[in-house]
Amino acid sequence: MPRPIPNDSQADSTVLERTFPGVLPAKISDLLAKTYVITNPVTGEESFEPGCKLMAMIKAATDTVYLANLQPAAGVASQPKVEPDLAG
Repeated sequence: MPRPIPNDSQADSTVLERTFPGVLPAKISDLLAKTYVITNPVTGEESFEPGCKLMAMIKAATDTVYLANLQPAAGVASQPKVEPDLAG
């Protein structure tokens, strides 16, 4: 993932806005208000989807990938838990 480039920061180094190379800045409200044309690459069929539906689909896909990465890969043994030695 590319590192964010601060666009604006305060004297205390608090970043107010971040952008990533190759990402166009846009207001979320503007993106949600639009209707998008999605073309099936195989059939060429077009469907018209509202921005809010696409946002929900992107969030669901992102959550799925994130949760899958929290789980150990199939066939990989997890490390045994070690109890602290309190008798020490």
